[in-house]
Amino acid sequence: MSRILIPEGVKLIRGTEKRSLNAYQGGADPKGVLTIGDGHVIKKGEEHLLKGITNQQADELFSRDCASHFEHIQSDVGAKVVLDDYVYAAFASLAYNNGARTFLGAPSIVDPLRKGDLKAGVLAMWKFCKSGKPLLYRDGLFYRRLIEMYLALSHKLVQKPDECVAARTLMAKLSLYGNTGPMVAHFDRNHRKDLCITCSKRKK
Repeated sequence: MSRILIPEGVKLIRGTEKRSLNAYQGGADPKGVLTIGDGHVIKKGEEHLLKGITNQQADELFSRDCASHFEHIQSDVGAKVVLDDYVYAAFASLAYNNGARTFLGAPSIVDPLRKGDLKAGVLAMWKFCKSGKPLLYRDGLFYRRLIEMYLALSHKLVQKPDECVAARTLMAKLSLYGNTGPMVAHFDRNHRKDLCITCSKRKK
């Protein structure tokens, strides 16, 4: 049975997934992949969802997706690794967004955890900010990772940035918990200035 999420975890996931009662093609999703509810990917055999759903049905899908995506978090990071409610909520958001067995392919997160360095493991979450086929960097996913990491380490849920200034402010706060140099450098190299609210205004 999956562990119960604290309210901040539920709010983070639902707030970043953006509920839709109609099926849609996500901008960062592979062609033909349709989503509905709170980020539920419509699978084969679920074609009836294409007609649209109610809020009650969206709640049911969300509960089912949480159960399936969170089931293996503890076992995949290691049974002896202690995850407090806030770290677990951050990891749950990552698993909900990236896939149920995300941590099986995340040694940069899991290895430090198993060595007892929780902060280093959490601060590696920024590396999971790509999506689509081929995998491409997404500012939106990077920003989501920032608020997940901040929730895990500060025990506070903050609003997801939508531009670079707020993102850099959050990275500065995260630097209090460990080395954020690689994270900042990655953002500097990959930030989509052409799509950024702040950067696009500076060009005018």
